[in-house]
Amino acid sequence: MKKFVVIVLAVLMVLGLTGAAMADGFVAAPGEVLEGHTAPCGVGAYVKMSRPFDYSCNGQKMICPCQSVVWVPFTVKASVAQWLLLKVNYTKIEWRVLKPGTYRLPEYITVKVKSNGNLIVHAKGFDHLRSVAGEPDVIDTYYKIDACGHSTGWIPAPDLNCKPLFIPEDQKHNWYEGTVDVKIVVEECDSACGFINRGCVRVMLAEQKPWMKEYLN
Repeated sequence: MKKFVVIVLAVLMVLGLTGAAMADGFVAAPGEVLEGHTAPCGVGAYVKMSRPFDYSCNGQKMICPCQSVVWVPFTVKASVAQWLLLKVNYTKIEWRVLKPGTYRLPEYITVKVKSNGNLIVHAKGFDHLRSVAGEPDVIDTYYKIDACGHSTGWIPAPDLNCKPLFIPEDQKHNWYEGTVDVKIVVEECDSACGFINRGCVRVMLAEQKPWMKEYLN
């Protein structure tokens, strides 16, 4: 009995996950997703087919004295959603500082992105490291970004939040690559405690199809 309940729950979970996708008549299309595009969503396409063409009469039009014809219309459409491939080698940095000084990363954070549409990248919440104990101490933090042949130089962490970055679609769909370096300046006046900052980078797929709302929400 217990095994039966588990099976029923599993079926209900699958129906719950796929019901939204199939509510408008679309079902998962058989096929092979291109390598590199399988995670985290494995379904590559959905398809909907029309009702049967069922005709029973004597023709739609006479084309000569002894022939009539029936036209069977066929229409094939495809709407391609915007996809994104994004690779970041590090998303968390943790220093253990023994002495005051200025410190950088031993290697760059590398970012690789590829899409079939325009992207808008916006940073939010980046700041200097602040004490988790409520102390007024602040560890000054700086970022340097090199991408698309340009470098920002060292900029204070809060300045990352100022201006969105526009990444146009590469018509050859090559990878855009960039590097990020991080630097902290620890002063003698910084207390012996923990410091932290949590920021977020939002990547907007700027040419997404409206119907994707059914699959993402």
